Amino acid sequence: MRPEKKYLVAEAKKQIEAAPFALLVDFTKLTVAQGSELRKRLRAVGAEFHVAKNSTLKIAFKECGIPDGVAGVLSGPTGVVSGKKDVAAAAKALKTFVAEFE
Repeated sequence: MRPEKKYLVAEAKKQIEAAPFALLVDFTKLTVAQGSELRKRLRAVGAEFHVAKNSTLKIAFKECGIPDGVAGVLSGPTGVVSGKKDVAAAAKALKTFVAEFE
């Protein structure tokens, strides 16, 4: 594996292990402005939004001991919402965002 990919896998693994929750999000048709707005709203509730390649996430999930079934749902553009606080607040922010910016 190339050093760059090893670095990306290590960063994804670090984010996944540090957070008590991670939500996978399909961000198809999300504009840059909408992405910035989503990040702002998630930051307000103690969560972060990161975009990662599916292959990188699959390797990171495997290294974290997450079952293969989770990696099986990865297709298309995937974002990861993670945080150190309340998963309900992050989910509510996502739901509100989706309702406003279909």
